[in-house]
Amino acid sequence: MTCHHDKITTFRTVDEDKAVMWACNECWEKFVPISQLFAEVAAEREACAKVCDDIGNPWALDCAFTIRARGQE
Repeated sequence: MTCHHDKITTFRTVDEDKAVMWACNECWEKFVPISQLFAEVAAEREACAKVCDDIGNPWALDCAFTIRARGQE
């Protein structure tokens, strides 16, 4: 199903005031803009790489490099 209606509602977290979901005002189809999805994936990828950076051993640093490289494909 593809929504063709003009108005959406943005649902936000209470504490962070961050958008977490969007839905059509008429049919309530849920969606997320692709730019938001890409930004969330990139942030999660960087958080994972940071964990490897913090470990600091050579294997973990290679892991961090690989995680970041996947975002450049």
